[in-house]
Amino acid sequence: MAIQHSKQNMPLKSFTRNLRRGLGSAIIELKNSPEREMYRDAVMKSSIKDIAYDTQVEGTKGYYLYTAIKTFDNHDEFLNHIAEKFSKRLYWRLSEQLYDMLCCFSNDGYQAASEAFENKYNELIHRLPAARGYGNSCCEREQLEKLMIRKMDSGLESFKQCVNDMGEMIIKRGNDDCLWYDWFLTNAEERFGKDIYVYIEGEENENIAAFNRAHKKSKPDESDRLNFKIVTVNDFIQSYRFEQSNSEEENVTTIEQLIDYAKELSSKADNTPFRIRPLSRKFAKHAKQEELKSLAHLAIDESSDFIKIALFHVFKFADFPLDIGLLLPYMTSENEDLREIVVEVLSRIKDKRIHSLAIRLFNDKLVENAIALLKTNFEIEDEALIRKHVMRSSRVTHSIIMSITGIYRKYKSRTCGDILLHLYKNAECSHCRCNIVEIMINNEVIPKNVLKECLYDSYEETRELARKALINENGNAH
Repeated sequence: MAIQHSKQNMPLKSFTRNLRRGLGSAIIELKNSPEREMYRDAVMKSSIKDIAYDTQVEGTKGYYLYTAIKTFDNHDEFLNHIAEKFSKRLYWRLSEQLYDMLCCFSNDGYQAASEAFENKYNELIHRLPAARGYGNSCCEREQLEKLMIRKMDSGLESFKQCVNDMGEMIIKRGNDDCLWYDWFLTNAEERFGKDIYVYIEGEENENIAAFNRAHKKSKPDESDRLNFKIVTVNDFIQSYRFEQSNSEEENVTTIEQLIDYAKELSSKADNTPFRIRPLSRKFAKHAKQEELKSLAHLAIDESSDFIKIALFHVFKFADFPLDIGLLLPYMTSENEDLREIVVEVLSRIKDKRIHSLAIRLFNDKLVENAIALLKTNFEIEDEALIRKHVMRSSRVTHSIIMSITGIYRKYKSRTCGDILLHLYKNAECSHCRCNIVEIMINNEVIPKNVLKECLYDSYEETRELARKALINENGNAH
């Protein structure tokens, strides 16, 4: 698809800001601008620094940065700097970003990238057995496991080499503390079949026998294993939900049990009411209306703010069953946590008093809370207030994004385009930006140039949304 040329260069500061956020506009600028060399240093610095917002949700920007790099001449200069950085001891997020870029280089036939993987692999298998610890800052066991998985691209013999090397590490260490290998074995099984276990168990080689013993000792029961492999961000989220649901084994079926747990939390100095959330969700799901009413009365009458907040968590998942007038006084509490949980409880309920409260909060400059209350109480006239208070600042919080996208997912508007575009340009999280793009498409307010730049966004789902929207648009045009 042809890309329209920019009339003038994007200012370097704006380009760097867009690049760090993963916006497609930065890639289009690189593709179009005859002066792209002015951006080389910004791309170089971003490539060897962690520019992710939250890798657990959005993944890394490795592929995106590689797309930027490919617009320049002399790719080897970038590759050399990335490979050199990758050779250092790194924390997990930066390691992931560099790894993803090196995978792109290697896939395109750059031998230096493959050598960077091999060098790092050899360095780790020799150093980890003697290392004193494997802290969260480095996560080098995970780094080695990813390198082993990548190494298997060469075939079954590379798998055998990795198993041999792991066994040798276990013998040197005296245990398998220096290794992670469950994900490695899952990948190997998918590539080469279950015969890999026959090989591991039948091989008399001392190293492989050592690995087999360690693997059997650490192998979980089949009933405890997930039925899917984590390969994408969505799979990670699915696995998190699976583990979360399984962590709620305790049956909280009575109000007394819920209150007892809230009291237990309040007695521990390092606890917060938020930790009751999983049990609150479970209680709300199964409670009868009379139980909810009883709990609501107890929460209102509770003298401890901590326990009151904990009990109010139930009404984030079930509508508050009493008159909301009982909650409104808490909006003037000096306890910020209490005010915040009441806002979340009220945001589920449609009531003119809540709408009036939202307008008052706008006047008091409590914009996040005001918009949250409009999620169920929005009126089209409120759009002017949202526009006035949100678009005056480039700082866009996660809470504001979630509330506004929630509003326009439920209430369609053909005049919200400028508000959503402001969120799109200023969102730090590319996953949140994807939600904004989806809402713009659904409300038919996404500018054509923005839809096209989304094809180059750092977030894969945003790119896919844009592709589908353009296909639908072209189809409808015919």
